[in-house]
Amino acid sequence: MIVQTAGYVIVLAVWSYIRINRLLDCNKRKEAAVYGCLMGIAAFIGAILIARMDVPSFIVPFQMLLEPIGKKLLTS
Repeated sequence: MIVQTAGYVIVLAVWSYIRINRLLDCNKRKEAAVYGCLMGIAAFIGAILIARMDVPSFIVPFQMLLEPIGKKLLTS
């Protein structure tokens, strides 16, 4: 499991390094920054999924934000 996760992160890091260098050679600094951030997030989430850990749900923050509003609308 550790070898799979490490292999995934290494391959993704090498691929990202190559792509970011190509973007920087074309003077696309903003695109390189966005690409790097997205690949970093993808590497983190992918490593967690490969390790078979539970990924936190993205629904909980929105539920905490919108649930009180919905309850107020229903009671009035």
